[in-house]
Amino acid sequence: MTNRKLGSYSFGEFNDNEFELSRLTRQAKIAWQIEKPYLLKHGLKSNHNMVDFACGPGVVTNLIHQEIVTQGNVVGVELNDTLHSVSIKMHSGPNAPSFLLGDVYEPRCLGSNEFDFAYARFLFQHLSEPARALNAVYEKLKPGGRFAILDVDDGLFSFTPEVQGLEEFLLKANASQAALGGNRQIGRKLAELLCQCGYKDIQIDVVPISTVDLGGDDFIDITTKFKLTLLSSDEQEIAKSVIKEMASSIKDHNGFGVTYVFLVSGRK
Repeated sequence: MTNRKLGSYSFGEFNDNEFELSRLTRQAKIAWQIEKPYLLKHGLKSNHNMVDFACGPGVVTNLIHQEIVTQGNVVGVELNDTLHSVSIKMHSGPNAPSFLLGDVYEPRCLGSNEFDFAYARFLFQHLSEPARALNAVYEKLKPGGRFAILDVDDGLFSFTPEVQGLEEFLLKANASQAALGGNRQIGRKLAELLCQCGYKDIQIDVVPISTVDLGGDDFIDITTKFKLTLLSSDEQEIAKSVIKEMASSIKDHNGFGVTYVFLVSGRK
């Protein structure tokens, strides 16, 4: 199998791919209870024909089908061959979503189908051509259909008390992702990008995620550990000690971390 790459993320190129798969699955399950009410708020309905781009192992795609779009049709689209295979293995049976191999820039796998609702979670931070992706999804929406995007903005990340080396670690990780075509501050740009690409009726939610909401281990796993993969081996060793200090601070009830994700949508 080959694993194609459109931006700053490519499953299969990690030092520990099993850990990364576990992280993706855990992230999805933890985040779901936060995401679900916002998807409903942005208009996802039980009878919709819905597509989930960059669905990874399909955890959220399946939850959407089981808990929201119970009378409609849900399709997960994944670029990575390995993750596409995993999604099919993890979610099978007569009531499972469909999973297709394809990409957000050229979603030929969807054929002539048009959708009431499209979703992309934590995809746009990795894309070097976000406007191209927005235009491609626009073409796959029915008139009045809506595209919702959930993504990060690391400019809003904070941790107290100060941990020595944390700011440098985050700056290096963000610079590395930018060099690969990504943008870890994409959240604040999503509404503007949707407007520029012709979407109307823009809705914006800025959602706080903190150590109080998730607990220390899950907060660090979701917001910080992925960034280790963006560093050199030597830099990773230093960053691991920073993460260890963060965890220790939280455990001692002194540390508090918070970040914010954007859920932004627009209508065709």
